[in-house]
Amino acid sequence: MQRRSLKIAALFVYLMLGLSSALIIHAQTATHKSPFDFDGDNKTDFTIWRPIAGDWYILKSSNGSYDITHFGVKSDKIVPGDYDGDGKTDVAVFRRQENI
Repeated sequence: MQRRSLKIAALFVYLMLGLSSALIIHAQTATHKSPFDFDGDNKTDFTIWRPIAGDWYILKSSNGSYDITHFGVKSDKIVPGDYDGDGKTDVAVFRRQENI
């Protein structure tokens, strides 16, 4: 199962990005809530954030589908979390503001 999961993740990266300038997040399922569980199944979803374009690519562990969301800019820091209490991680960024 681990090998199949890695092959799917590698194919996802290749097809979506061509392996260029991306932050790739992938972790094993843990006993605690994953900060990258975008579909609420208590498993980490393979996630890529491309800071140049501000695009999030999320491969859902529950059904193998993927979402592409445009949110953020190059200088942002990603801070995903369940901000609305629905049990699913929300796409979020922190943007430092000057002179505030």
